[in-house]
Amino acid sequence: MYRPELVTLDKYVIYEAEREWTVYNWLQHFTLDMLRSELEQHGLEIQATYSDLRGRPWADGDEMAVVIGLK
Repeated sequence: MYRPELVTLDKYVIYEAEREWTVYNWLQHFTLDMLRSELEQHGLEIQATYSDLRGRPWADGDEMAVVIGLK
């Protein structure tokens, strides 16, 4: 991960008989505060926060799931 930007890069090289190409997939990671700030600019807010897609109670970690709605 590149800090302080909180981005990672996945690089894939795809080979076929006739050609090859490279795909660069940049992923932006967010803290809850960063996400709140981004959403607020567009009239949105976090309405619920979970630790995963199963709805487990929020605990700070590497993954999160959020419910986003209008302010």
